[in-house]
Amino acid sequence: MKHLKSYKIFESLSSIEDLIQDAKDICLELNDDNIRTECYHTVFNQTDVQKQPVFITVRMERTEYLDDDYGYGLAGILVWNEIEEVVDRLIEYFESNNWNLSSMMMDGDNLIHPKKWIENLRKKDSYTFSGLRIDFTQE
Repeated sequence: MKHLKSYKIFESLSSIEDLIQDAKDICLELNDDNIRTECYHTVFNQTDVQKQPVFITVRMERTEYLDDDYGYGLAGILVWNEIEEVVDRLIEYFESNNWNLSSMMMDGDNLIHPKKWIENLRKKDSYTFSGLRIDFTQE
């Protein structure tokens, strides 16, 4: 019986890796526009994978740095309109695979009710920020 449980865990992590690879593929067009993306998963308690939530995280930030005239580089700015379609595709993809949008952080601030934030961002002509993190959890 132990063998079957470990196989199930392996199968689950394998499908997570497939989801991560698909998320990386969805983000490829952003990489072409000098927006660095990362996709990875996190398990908070490695000893009991079955009972602990697994998060898949997608992060985005501009890789260009601006000169600030003091010798320090300023992080590049993201514009919501530039990444909106990719964010929508990521949410749609994960939800179709039984994963929920758990949280979203923009410039290090946790956005309460991320879907409401997204709807508000759609109403703005341009909204700029330096980084975005999106977390998904299994249903």
